[in-house]
Amino acid sequence: MKLLTKAIERQLLKNWPDQEGLCQPALKLFNPCGAATWLITCMDPDYPDHLSGLCDLGFGFPEIGLVSLSEIQTVRGPLGLGIERDMYFTADFAILCRRRHKIGYVDLMVMQSSRSQSTVLPAYSVQ
Repeated sequence: MKLLTKAIERQLLKNWPDQEGLCQPALKLFNPCGAATWLITCMDPDYPDHLSGLCDLGFGFPEIGLVSLSEIQTVRGPLGLGIERDMYFTADFAILCRRRHKIGYVDLMVMQSSRSQSTVLPAYSVQ
């Protein structure tokens, strides 16, 4: 399965912020033989192999940061299956991305949205 379609790639590049702004995760990747899940929000236009988002490897400690698309594409599980894209994924929350450095590091803050109230979780810095 192709992990990035042209439409998803355009959305990930569009989500990459020039200034502060909310962006919806545009891509959900998962391990069909395990608990690992990635919610990807942005792709660095200068380094298209660098994706940013929420990464949960299934150990109970999700992290916000950068992942390498080429590394994810090489992963094979115990049954020989690779990482797959959730073709029916739609985002229920937004992530605030602020560009910090020229090489593509970002600060991300998860925000749960509802009609009456928003809950802001602590910001994480990628160093």
